[in-house]
Amino acid sequence: MILSLALVLFSLASVEAKWWIFGQSEENVEISYLFINKASFDETGSKITLFKEMLPEGKVTINGKASAGKGKIGSVRISLDGKETWKDANLSESGVFEFSFRPEMGKTYAIFIEVSDTTGKTNDVSATSRQVILSDRNVMSFIKEALDKMIAAYEGHDPKAFMILVSEDFAGDMTNLDRAIRKDFSSFDDIDLNYTLNNITSDSKGISVSLNYRRSLVSTKTGQSLKDKGVTEFVFKMGDRGAKVYSMKNPLIFGVTGAPNVATGTVTSTTNDPIIIADSRGYAAEVPAQTYNQMVTDDSLKITNNADGSSTVKTSDKTITVDKNGKQTGGGNPSETVEKGSRTIVSTGHPPVGFSFVNGEVIIAAGDFMITGGGPGFGYGFIEPNVSYVDLGNVSMGSVNEAPEAGYTNPAGMGVRFREGNTYAFKLANGKYGLMEVKSVTEDWGGGIMQITMRFEYKYQPSGSRKFLP
Repeated sequence: MILSLALVLFSLASVEAKWWIFGQSEENVEISYLFINKASFDETGSKITLFKEMLPEGKVTINGKASAGKGKIGSVRISLDGKETWKDANLSESGVFEFSFRPEMGKTYAIFIEVSDTTGKTNDVSATSRQVILSDRNVMSFIKEALDKMIAAYEGHDPKAFMILVSEDFAGDMTNLDRAIRKDFSSFDDIDLNYTLNNITSDSKGISVSLNYRRSLVSTKTGQSLKDKGVTEFVFKMGDRGAKVYSMKNPLIFGVTGAPNVATGTVTSTTNDPIIIADSRGYAAEVPAQTYNQMVTDDSLKITNNADGSSTVKTSDKTITVDKNGKQTGGGNPSETVEKGSRTIVSTGHPPVGFSFVNGEVIIAAGDFMITGGGPGFGYGFIEPNVSYVDLGNVSMGSVNEAPEAGYTNPAGMGVRFREGNTYAFKLANGKYGLMEVKSVTEDWGGGIMQITMRFEYKYQPSGSRKFLP
């Protein structure tokens, strides 16, 4: 009897010991990722401002994924009022969770997130603390206000007023930007900037802005008037005092003399219109957009303004000459600037699938030529109305050193057969030339739907030359 009781007590003690060991495991409860309206918690500050116009269906959504090592997540709770009350989030077996609520405009929410495993262990709740402020102010007005102030400060040669509008964690380094802005002011007079907003989106980096700009200025080095237009992009971050710029892309409209150390990328131009480029000494010129893209990020860039109004633009591996209107007149062998690649069009009929030589992209329902069908060995489609072409026959594109001067036609609504093995020359709507060789065309009837796959290689000559040297 005594032995039996001892065994029972030992057994109970063993069970309790095993439970204690599991419950006190060093496997932590953690949150793998966490987002609020697609903005990462890791990339936001302690205060987040959300705007009414940018709330999907008028809701704020918190989602993430939690893990407990070898254990299992038992619950996820959200507090919107500083831990006063809690609400359960929707939780899946994998630890993925989601919680949505419809906020009141103008209200501040003190958010905490508690994740518990099945043993009762929790995450570091304090690390999830965020203040979310709901604003009914139009976000576009914030962006326009910031841009207008930046332009006013830039046109007025006021570096202090300009830098106040730059985020402290500016991606291109604030010191470099401040130096470039001041160099701009000593290099250019009569600065005139105008813009039109294209698009505003919000993500984990901030508020992304695309805009069209028009610009004119006078070089203090030569007295020459320069002007250009184009598309560029910014990212803004919202603070307590409005929007501040976080990053800028080329073509820069601010800090152009320090482009290699200020810009965080380049917006590819869809035209070859001239763009103002400047070196670190403040000398500037207008150059074709494609040339600008190739040279603007090179620290060795050096510009010489010639007595006849032309300019010599040089980097460590390229030298070109442009006239006062930005037209390339010398240097830069056209073969160096040819853009080329391989692409594949997959078409099931409508909408048609096309290709743009300028962008080098396959596009739905657009392009210089489009494919709607075909058969083994040929793709069937049509040519954009402002584009014309020549069938060069069954020749390799590599053997074509120059696009024809004449003979281009547009079938005016009639279909075109692009045959496997043939090369075609195109005269595009912008007056530039492209080549395309059809490498293969296959037909597939999987699922009862005809699918045409056309693989091709292309070349595009952005300089306007008809030459495509090997």
